[in-house]
Amino acid sequence: MERFVPEEWQLASVSIAELERRWSALRKLMIAVDVDTLIISASTEQYGGYVRYVTGVPPKNGIADVVVFSLHGAMRVVRTGMAGGRRPLDFSVSGVHRGVELLVTEPYRPGVSFSEKCLLESVAETVKSVGASNLGVIGSGELMWKLSNVDVQGPWHDHFDMTSMFEVLMSVKSPEELEATRRAARIQDEVMAELGSMICSGVYEFEIALTATNLMERLGSTSGHVLVGSGAADERMVLKEHRSVMTRKLSSGDHVFVLIEMNGPEGYFAELGRQFVLGDVAPEMVDELIFFNQARDSFIDQLDLKSDVLEACEEFSQHLVLNGREPQRRFFLHGQGYSMVERPHFIAGETMGLSVGMNLACHPFSVNGNVMVGMSDNYICGDSGRLERIHKTEKTIFVV
Repeated sequence: MERFVPEEWQLASVSIAELERRWSALRKLMIAVDVDTLIISASTEQYGGYVRYVTGVPPKNGIADVVVFSLHGAMRVVRTGMAGGRRPLDFSVSGVHRGVELLVTEPYRPGVSFSEKCLLESVAETVKSVGASNLGVIGSGELMWKLSNVDVQGPWHDHFDMTSMFEVLMSVKSPEELEATRRAARIQDEVMAELGSMICSGVYEFEIALTATNLMERLGSTSGHVLVGSGAADERMVLKEHRSVMTRKLSSGDHVFVLIEMNGPEGYFAELGRQFVLGDVAPEMVDELIFFNQARDSFIDQLDLKSDVLEACEEFSQHLVLNGREPQRRFFLHGQGYSMVERPHFIAGETMGLSVGMNLACHPFSVNGNVMVGMSDNYICGDSGRLERIHKTEKTIFVV
């Protein structure tokens, strides 16, 4: 496995042409709803797609970045930093803050409640500085509520929530975004293949997660997590989300599930999940694998641009039940992009269907007593309206 060299790090971002495409599309939406200024906010890289979509730069560490996006001018960004920071930027040149003319910083932190006033006052100051009259918001509901309930003057009560419109815009990827998504899937395939050589008796669950995370980061990933669960052959495996509880030591005969939910170098998420068995695969697990692959493939193959996807998801769950399996109790089909989960998110209330250019993660499980089989792969909705699997890892249970 090759390391991700510094020169490639500098190239691992979307092009200025891609950013300009997004800005143009967003301004068309603003004109349609008579909005001249947008407030866009997010606070984590895993779910910071609102901000990264317009700036190319993700928020980090749960600390809000707030973008003031004007209909006719460059962006102004409020983020944590030195007190009183007001740094003009040459938004016309390439660099970290493309399209940004002013970087506003104040030392606010989520764990310091009184410092929140610095954020609110800075946002109010920045909105006022661009002469906002008709305000729109994206992902800023809580922020707007706070601005409305503190002594900070501004048009906070009268604003248009454009979040849903923006999510629809983000859901369809450009060719450049799709290539970045395919790259994320390729490095996940490579990492999953590498894990087969280290999963063995005596290894702890957390060591698998650490190894996968390290390999992903060496290949350019910057955010996400790796879930691991294991159990004896006759036990139901529990998938664990945090390394502090990945304390089980593997033994001969165990089965292990690894789910890599990490982004690629350009920031686009995919997720790849596979099972490993330390020794021979039990006949009942082989039977379950055959049933699972047939069920999931049939589900995917029936979907197209005209499908009622929510109904298809329910029919998939009912198919499991009719064949003696447990129903799908959690969502298993959703969009991905700069955020680990984004629309379309096929749960009750979703109004979107499939569109050409969407990137979807599909991760159902089939549970039959103590036998559990599952997989996670990403699919791109192609020009034909059908879903193409972009992970290349074999759809099987790996024996190690």
